[in-house]
Amino acid sequence: EKLIVFLTSSPENSFKAKKMTTMKKKIELEDDSNNAAKGKGSTSRESTPSRILPLKTSPIKTPVTTPLSNRFSVLGKIPNPSSPTQFPPLSPGASSSSYSQILQMQPSKAPTTISNTTTKPEAKDTQLSRYYTKIASQRICLIPNHPSEDLDARGIAGQYFPLGFYWCPTDPRKNYSFYKKILIETNSANIYDNLTPGTTHIGYSKLTIRQIHDMDKWNNSYLHQRRFSGPSSYPAFNYQDYIHAWFYILLVRPYSHSWFIQFKKDDPTAAWQMPVWFLDWWRLFGSTSIIFPTVIQTFYHKYKGEHPADWPPLQCLSFHQDHCIPWILTWDFDIKQEVVDYPMELHQIVRVKWWDAFDPKKVHKPTTLTNSPTTEQTEYAKLQAKAAALEKELTQLKRRAAAFDDSQDPYEDNVDLEFFSYE
Repeated sequence: EKLIVFLTSSPENSFKAKKMTTMKKKIELEDDSNNAAKGKGSTSRESTPSRILPLKTSPIKTPVTTPLSNRFSVLGKIPNPSSPTQFPPLSPGASSSSYSQILQMQPSKAPTTISNTTTKPEAKDTQLSRYYTKIASQRICLIPNHPSEDLDARGIAGQYFPLGFYWCPTDPRKNYSFYKKILIETNSANIYDNLTPGTTHIGYSKLTIRQIHDMDKWNNSYLHQRRFSGPSSYPAFNYQDYIHAWFYILLVRPYSHSWFIQFKKDDPTAAWQMPVWFLDWWRLFGSTSIIFPTVIQTFYHKYKGEHPADWPPLQCLSFHQDHCIPWILTWDFDIKQEVVDYPMELHQIVRVKWWDAFDPKKVHKPTTLTNSPTTEQTEYAKLQAKAAALEKELTQLKRRAAAFDDSQDPYEDNVDLEFFSYE
């Protein structure tokens, strides 16, 4: 009140005092209305008026809106996510699903992530087989002492063997054609040479083994001669030539020539004849279980359990014979030193590998022993019968001799009955 009386002493101050009094009343009225609204529990949002108002107010002009237009062309469309789980959350706590689970639910067109770590491809049986160098080799000759880096195995072999041969022939007429004709003449094998078109160059060959003869076809003599049925550069051959044919026929050409070899006898029920010398052939040129794929390894493991053998390579040989399993063969020259402080040696080495086109279904299950007796079982039964007959006859002779008291036979009590035992 003192302020109002003081300000009314002049006209200008009186006008200002009235205006301030009016503003004070407006503020008090607005405060009372706000308090009343709060007391009623209103939840509506209202803007709090400012306690300081401008002295001069001007009416608010309504802005004029103009339509907006995009002056830029659209470059592309952003695809909308097909599902909320298409894109993984940015933080682990943003979703209950793990990051790997969300990646599995992404569509196939989602971008793939590139990792710095490299993973090794899984091994599969569909991969092409590789050649395996056999441990056994054939020694040819000794090499004079000279620096090892100057040794050329094929060059040394070219100086050692006659032209056109990879063995030392006893007669120049006993060449590749001669030994090939021996195996065909005796129905031991079928040989097919695939020539390079337009040349006489043999690209690869196929050998199908039908049977292996023993010496009884030559009257049990190595020197007995058998004549060819047709014309030949050399008229006859003996059993020694027959053995050499199996070894020399494979020496067509080193490194760049290969053989497809397979057992396939004419009579499937007949037993294979196996001369002792053929085991040496198998040691050098035969297959090995190392080259078998995983599926064939499983069958071979069961086969060995059903066909025990004293010499493990015989099981592999029988496995190839019973199931007609082929293998690929190639050979080459090599230089070895098998004895320390001994001259270097020229060798023929053999490499074999699995034929990838072979169908494992042909070895569906290991063969089981049939009820029909084999040739060995039949011969064994005959020997047992003979032994029993001899033992019976010997017993009767002893009884007859015991009837004579004056028998002085010094060998009567020393008969070795174990000699007749075949068990």
